[in-house]
Formats: sequence, C-alpha cells, structure tokens
Amino acid sequence: RSEFKHLEHFYFHNFVYESVWRNNMRRHNEPTPLYDILHTYGRDYKVIFVGDASMSPYEITSPYGSVEHMNTEAGHVWMQRLTDHFDKVAWLNPVTQDHWHYTQSIGLTQELVHDKMYPMTLSGLGDAGMFLELRGDGICSSNISSVAYYGQSSVVFPDIFPFVSAAVFTRVDRDEESQYSKDNRQQNGWGSFY
Repeated sequence: RSEFKHLEHFYFHNFVYESVWRNNMRRHNEPTPLYDILHTYGRDYKVIFVGDASMSPYEITSPYGSVEHMNTEAGHVWMQRLTDHFDKVAWLNPVTQDHWHYTQSIGLTQELVHDKMYPMTLSGLGDAGMFLELRGDGICSSNISSVAYYGQSSVVFPDIFPFVSAAVFTRVDRDEESQYSKDNRQQNGWGSFY
C-alpha cells in the first residue's frame, strides 16, 4: 500500500508566479516565495496542480500579466523553473476535456507541463496517479473520495474556496505510515490517503 509520506499544499490564483500561499484568507499577508519551494523540496517530490487553467493567455506569457499584482516575470518562466526542478509535475483540470481546445490558456498550460494535464475524472485521476507513480493502479479510490466539488471548480482539499487553484507537493512512502504523516492527517482532518 502507498500513502502520501509528506504532503504540503499551497494556493495560487490562475497561474504560479513568484509566490504562493498556504492560507487563502491571508494570501497577501503571508506569501511563500516560489524560490523557497524550489530550495525546500527535492526532485523526488511530486507536484500536482489543481485548477481550470482558464485565464487570459497574457497571464501566462507576459510580465505584469497577473490580474492581482505586478509580476516582473511571466508565469511561464516560473512554471519552467518548477518543471525543471521537479521530476514529476501533473495538472488536474476540472474542465471537461472535450472543452479544453476552446481555451487558449489551457493549451499553453498543458504544453508547459509537458502534456501531463489530466481531466478531473476517475480515469484522469488514475492516469495522473500512474504517471506520478503514486500507486501501481493510479490514485486509489479513498483519495478520489477526498476530491471536493465547489460550483465550477474542483479541488483536493475541503478547505479550499471555490475558483482557487492549488499546488500539492508530496512524497510517497511505500512502507508503513510515518508518525509525522499520521499526526499531520489527524491534525488537519484529512482522513486516510490509502
């Protein structure tokens, strides 16, 4: 059996730039620099982005393209840093896969994650799990049950607000559950991941 040995989650709006945050209510007061993420988590961490990737293309391609702040480097530069650093990066998209071609930013994002974008369906979650090597048969069903749907947006944690994107950094333990993980799950009310 597999489990998430260590799991961290961060939020971002539409696309990643120079910082992410742990608490959506304090996003402007407590940002986490993306360079800290790159220097803290090793290549063995698997990165799972969850979001619809639907935005104006300039939010990905242009400096100062963010709709929330003045980003001096384009979002694609930051995504390239992430995909260069981490061996396994996937994007889960709640938009129906048949509609992806209607939105230019979804295509751009899919290209930036090297075509590792998966639909938020049972089959898509299984395919993502196989790619990320989370388990031999993909993401197991107890993980799927932790996916919460809010309006048009799907996210993997029940405390995420609608229309907020998230990034999950995790390592897989193929042995027994660590005490750290067990304590972390219970403290955060996440239940079992295996």
